[in-house]
Amino acid sequence: MTKDDNVIHVVMLPWAAFGHLIPFFNLSTALAEIGGIHVSFISTPKNIKRLPKVPPNLTHLVKLVEFPMPVLDDKSLLPEDAEASVDVPSEKIQYLKAAYDLLEKPIKHFIANEKPDWIIADFAQHWVVDIAETYDIPLIYYCIFGAAATGFSIAATSLGEVPEILTSPVFKMLDFPSTLAYRKYESLELMSTCYVDDASGASFAQRGSEILFACRAIAIRSCKEFEDAYIDALHKIVDKPVFPVGLLATTSSPSTIFNNDPSLKNIFKWLHQQKDKSILFVGFGSECKPSKEEVHEIAYGLELSGLPFIWILQKPNWGSDEVDPLPEGFGLRTGEKGVVHIGWAPQKEIMAHPSIGGTLVQGGWGSVTESLQHGHVVVVLAFVYDQGFNARFLMEKGLGIAVERNEEDGSFSRNEITKALTYAMVSKEGEGLRDRAKEAAAIFEDQNLHDSYIAKFIEYLKNNREDISTD
Repeated sequence: MTKDDNVIHVVMLPWAAFGHLIPFFNLSTALAEIGGIHVSFISTPKNIKRLPKVPPNLTHLVKLVEFPMPVLDDKSLLPEDAEASVDVPSEKIQYLKAAYDLLEKPIKHFIANEKPDWIIADFAQHWVVDIAETYDIPLIYYCIFGAAATGFSIAATSLGEVPEILTSPVFKMLDFPSTLAYRKYESLELMSTCYVDDASGASFAQRGSEILFACRAIAIRSCKEFEDAYIDALHKIVDKPVFPVGLLATTSSPSTIFNNDPSLKNIFKWLHQQKDKSILFVGFGSECKPSKEEVHEIAYGLELSGLPFIWILQKPNWGSDEVDPLPEGFGLRTGEKGVVHIGWAPQKEIMAHPSIGGTLVQGGWGSVTESLQHGHVVVVLAFVYDQGFNARFLMEKGLGIAVERNEEDGSFSRNEITKALTYAMVSKEGEGLRDRAKEAAAIFEDQNLHDSYIAKFIEYLKNNREDISTD
């Protein structure tokens, strides 16, 4: 790409997980469409094939750059075609990180040749700090998590010992009126997945700390209308510019995308036959891998609730193609009220269907924003990372409810599932919850609002390039 003083060129470096790739892709297309920014989006071939198509009017601005996923010396550590966290069990993500780290050299070579104006990186590629410093390219951390969870985690790691500090009201310790914190079992899970060094040589927390320390600014997938106080708190905690870039929620038409898949066509055919706002969407994304016992308790909870539902169940790693992962007879007993689809399905497009009235999700930031974009009341059954924290943030906002879990080990039963679903979807007591969720949709659907956040971020990119700031 030839250098032009009037053209901004940004390199995007997302971590190899669906929940990161898609927000980075959405930010890339938004920067190109609204600001004419040239974007080089770097990932591996399989991950790039999994992305949506770049809109035809933006293909001259958004370039998808493929680098093959490096192979570890011990080839037995990773499946041959593993390029994202969804491709491996959780205990092998450390080896995925180790393989991904080997992309440092080709990415450094690419950046040396291209000399972009900015590098916008995820939290995992701590080696990009050295690349940015070597070539005097300013670095921005793009945080795909919410401001509340992000600010809490950064503040917690600077205030005390992990995991104990994660269960403390950290914001209150900073004179900010919020008692949000993690539960004991969540803090232990976070410790094992994010704060412990592994085969890659660096924990997720260490990687993120290096990016945060070196970055010029933070871009965060949020907006002040939803997280105003927490965005301000994050700014005070990091003492760097924090740019909300909107919620980057997009929808597409299932009729044009899924015509060739009979099972997906049948899903939408069934949804078309249902009453508006009557169906519960159930799905836990690609990163959560519930155990057999957990899947069965969820199933029994759905059955006991009597609610009509559509459940997108990822193929479990404990099952097989021949064995039904659901309890015996579940399909027969719920066949008239529910649909279960095993495998990938277009969650975003299903959530957009007018028959969906509520969601039972894992509470990842993407599932939260997708739910509220359409005014769905959110029931959270959290499993990993920031999900439990997001559940309590939604409860603080009066927009969702969490399935009650055992404080010590995080276990739950069908009765807790039923109780939460009934309260959120049909009870008299839950009317306020449903009303507030519908009101929130006005914020999430306001495209002009979210475009204005992108425009402010673009203005910063154009006015704070290294060649301008060093003149």
